[in-house]
Amino acid sequence: QLSTYLSQNGVEVLATSRHTTLDKNCLHLDLADISAVVDVIKKQKKFDGAVLCAAVTNLRECERNPEVTSQININSQVTLAESLLQVGTKRVVCLSSNRVFDGKSANTNKFAQYSYTTEYGRQKAEAETELLKLGQAVRIIRFTKVFSETNSLLTDWVSKLKSGQEIEAFVDVMVSPVTLDDAVRVIAEVVESESESVTQFSATDEISYFDVARIVASFLEVNTSLVVAQSAEEVGEAPLEHASLECSEFKSVDPSSSIVALRKVLEKMVSS
Repeated sequence: QLSTYLSQNGVEVLATSRHTTLDKNCLHLDLADISAVVDVIKKQKKFDGAVLCAAVTNLRECERNPEVTSQININSQVTLAESLLQVGTKRVVCLSSNRVFDGKSANTNKFAQYSYTTEYGRQKAEAETELLKLGQAVRIIRFTKVFSETNSLLTDWVSKLKSGQEIEAFVDVMVSPVTLDDAVRVIAEVVESESESVTQFSATDEISYFDVARIVASFLEVNTSLVVAQSAEEVGEAPLEHASLECSEFKSVDPSSSIVALRKVLEKMVSS
């Protein structure tokens, strides 16, 4: 979606994918094979900007396979950024997460010390630290939870609720959702305009996943009693008391409330 948005705004874009493609405007890059990635980058012309979007974001996967996921989320990110800078890329934008913080307080300031409680958070914090050492051309954007109309959790919930099935949702894990559309605008602005080294984008408030599920049910006009409250600790997951970040100022987009962001995503989901 980022490449589409930039292209529609007159930017020449070269997308990447870890899947083999015949599209001349898409490079095959697999961060699991970083030496091959470096070879490909060395053959490219100088870029005005590059956005590192690829990562392992599944919390459970990072806990199960810390060595493998660290290779992709830390080592490969840094090596790729170094290679891009070496060929003259003017700006390298790297995406990060609110999970670099412990969620003990709301609206966490970007200058707060790292306080991650998950392996994924540790990896993102270490990646940020190493990437920022590469110089002024690097930018970090921390996002809270980004939802789109293809989000697997939302599509699963919608399918089950429409068929009258119950769904379970955590009451003790908070989220501060933003739409993919808004996230794309933020990224595009950081790529094309002057910005601080680290920026953050978050909803203006935060709600639990249980609240999210009830909003979905209400939007679909089904009985909210189909949404069953569940504790994260009951299934071996860690609660998250807060998820929001102190949002940076962006010219292209203003932060919205959680419910507004979710309704935008659900409207796109229904119309697609």
